[in-house]
Amino acid sequence: VRARRLALRALVAALLVPAAAAAGTIRATLESKTLKVGQATSLSVEIRAGSAGRPSLNAPAGLAVQQIAVVKDQGMERGRLVVIHQYVYRITALEPGTWSLGPVKAELDGQSKASETYEIEVSARASGTSRSSRTGRTSRDRSRRGGQSGARGGDYYAIASISEDTPYIGQSVVYEVEIGRASSLRTMGRDQWTAPDWPPLSLEPGVDIDSDSRQAIIESRRYTVSTIRVPLFPLETERVEIAPSEFEMTVVRRGRGLVSRGQELKFGSNGVVVRARTLPTAGRPDDFGGLVGLFGLEASVDRARLETGETATLSVRVQGRGALRGHTPQVQVPDGLKLYAEQPDGGPRLVPGEGVLTDMVFRFAVVPLEPGTWEVPAIDLVFFDPDRKEYRRASTQAVTLTVTGEPIVDSAVVARSASLTTAREEVEVLGADILPLHDGARMLGDRRASVGSPLVLALLLLPLIGFGGLAARASGQRFAGTAGGQRRARGRAARDARADARKAAKEGDAAAAERALRAWLSARLERSGGALSPDDGEAVLLAAGAPPEVAGGLGTLLTRIEAVRYGGASGSGLEDEIATWLEQAARRWS
Repeated sequence: VRARRLALRALVAALLVPAAAAAGTIRATLESKTLKVGQATSLSVEIRAGSAGRPSLNAPAGLAVQQIAVVKDQGMERGRLVVIHQYVYRITALEPGTWSLGPVKAELDGQSKASETYEIEVSARASGTSRSSRTGRTSRDRSRRGGQSGARGGDYYAIASISEDTPYIGQSVVYEVEIGRASSLRTMGRDQWTAPDWPPLSLEPGVDIDSDSRQAIIESRRYTVSTIRVPLFPLETERVEIAPSEFEMTVVRRGRGLVSRGQELKFGSNGVVVRARTLPTAGRPDDFGGLVGLFGLEASVDRARLETGETATLSVRVQGRGALRGHTPQVQVPDGLKLYAEQPDGGPRLVPGEGVLTDMVFRFAVVPLEPGTWEVPAIDLVFFDPDRKEYRRASTQAVTLTVTGEPIVDSAVVARSASLTTAREEVEVLGADILPLHDGARMLGDRRASVGSPLVLALLLLPLIGFGGLAARASGQRFAGTAGGQRRARGRAARDARADARKAAKEGDAAAAERALRAWLSARLERSGGALSPDDGEAVLLAAGAPPEVAGGLGTLLTRIEAVRYGGASGSGLEDEIATWLEQAARRWS
């Protein structure tokens, strides 16, 4: 009997464990429990469940609650699919006192769940601060038309900075401007950036301006933060103030119903002061060429043993912080070797958080004319290190070549190094291949060309044909840069996206259909369509002049896509719905 009871208890425990594991969880985290009137904090709520309803949060009279972000994800826990919801609320203090916030309640997997309750202590605001209203609009909220220049906050802001405000002449620096837009602004189109004048600084040659965007929570508000990075270096030793960067942005604010209101915004960043320093004269080597940074180099050869007239490739790799700007390693070889420089590979690039980094490989074709053991001396690169404030010299090891064969004494030797990406061609020694003058004429025949020969006519017409082709190409490039050319390119991109959607519908590929939808939106809206939410997509299309049924259809379609991606809904027929909406949108929205 006792054994049966133990077995029964084990069975009940085994049945109860999966049931407990299947129950959803809800957890809340409060950023701060003490506030002053007008201050705000954030409440983060994480929900893990197979199915979950929207949470509810009741706020007391002394606090204002605003949901500012929702993030969805999914994963596997104990063999089942779990959807993870992250809700972020902004909690604003309205009146002094002790206020109970919570609990957050939600239906998880058919069961009612609740989070813990928090006690928030609110004290009176500091003297001189205006009194807030019961609706939660603080004095900062009422003046959110723009943030203070050079400070984060408000509906939008721009902050400029430079990686080094006292650089040396020739030192690579990075001018960076951060632009933030609050999520309450529904941005249309692209931001227009008016860059300031740089003199006496110069743009780094061969280095592209870098930019990126990310989502961030700043003062309990969700922002889209974009960063522009410009590589520069000073040319003169003087104090200069880089003027503020100017921005022009078109936004649309959601009104009542389907009515939206567009607004042009202009704002600027703070200025940046740079004081360039001259390079010290003490300890400056005679062979210093003005290179500033921190560099290392190494040398290698692809073949150390070869015969006279053959080609070996000497590679010199330069890596470091800073830009070379035309500085090349100087290679000296003995008289028994010929040296031919090839096109270098690589170059400088701008790396966020690191600055301008260089990785270049210089290649030289080395042709021995005499047998023996030849040494390519060590290669030096002299630079000024701004961190250590001293001149330094990087050197390679000497490279040794062992050469066999007979000496080449003919002066008519032409060495041709092959492309590194193709098969190597050996050096051609033309002196031994020249035919005697009269014998060559008899062997080759009469090579004199008449004026009426097809070859001569073709050579005469070839420059005209080439000029016409270059003119047509230049004209096409000029048109591509005009507004008409850009509209034509966007139209082609939109047509290609619809064709891709039709193909995806035939193949039953919902993922490819969604990519086509995003590409079509990017082409029609002149902005990235990869991150449009259902509300954003509908509002942006309405503001761009799309018919309400087209904009509403996009909102419904994006909602369905999110339900399939995050909510575990069935994606059957989704690719057909996307293709159908694209065809209808193309017909109704010209």
